[in-house]
Amino acid sequence: MSMEKAFASRANHLWYLLSWVILLSFSVIVHHAIMGSKMIEMTAETLQIIYICYETIKGVLIIAIIANITSLIFREIKYSFAFDHMVIRKFLPTIRFITLLLIWIIGGFLILDNLRVNTSGLIAWAGIGWAIFALASKDILANLLGSLSIIMSKTFEIGDTIRIKTLEWIVEEINMNYTKIMSSEGKVVYIPNRSLSTEQIENLTRRRFFVYTYRVPFKKTLGDPKEVKNILSIIEGKLSEYAPIEIKITTEIPNANDFVYVFTVKVPEEDDEYDKEIREFLVPFIFPEA
Repeated sequence: MSMEKAFASRANHLWYLLSWVILLSFSVIVHHAIMGSKMIEMTAETLQIIYICYETIKGVLIIAIIANITSLIFREIKYSFAFDHMVIRKFLPTIRFITLLLIWIIGGFLILDNLRVNTSGLIAWAGIGWAIFALASKDILANLLGSLSIIMSKTFEIGDTIRIKTLEWIVEEINMNYTKIMSSEGKVVYIPNRSLSTEQIENLTRRRFFVYTYRVPFKKTLGDPKEVKNILSIIEGKLSEYAPIEIKITTEIPNANDFVYVFTVKVPEEDDEYDKEIREFLVPFIFPEA
């Protein structure tokens, strides 16, 4: 959102809020003017009607002011740098709607209670309705809570590589109900967030590791290519015995006669004994430069 649109949106919210405050103030002034007037004779029934109308209007205006303040808070949260997470921004409209709905429902009951209306029956029916709604939407609510748990705990984000049990996946999308993940073979799976939030997940993207680099030089004029390939296979097999996170093999060409195979090994933690053992293992495979 541009600065101009953001300013206009904030100005509209403030104007609506000011309008409700003005209406509330006007209703209070009018009520006191009528009740304090000695020129108007009113019966008990008329006073009762005025009281009901005034309390209802006042209650609605107060609820409207609270709802507008709440909307303004959600708007500021949505465009705040502190909440720059796209998934959180997706959830905010739903959370905002539920919050405003609860404000109006609770406010409505308070208005009725203030008018001395017996709300016990309404509360009972509301409780039954809520129980039916909760039962019917328990999976949706469980997924929503699961997604919020994933986001707040920062278990993973879109683009991270994660491991679930023994399989590795790339996180493609985090939605309100599910998380979309994809394997290295392109297989796409949709997992309900309520299930994913209870799984033991390893975030490989954020995994701490230590890197060792080993260079094995070769003369282009020495050695059979098949033999070189066999040596590389033996070295890679030795490196794999220590369950590294990753092994990369690249080549460097320092001059026209030589080339170097570079083994970059990522391991979970620094281990001097491991490094020493690998270097001693590599010595017989390094061709002399003569």
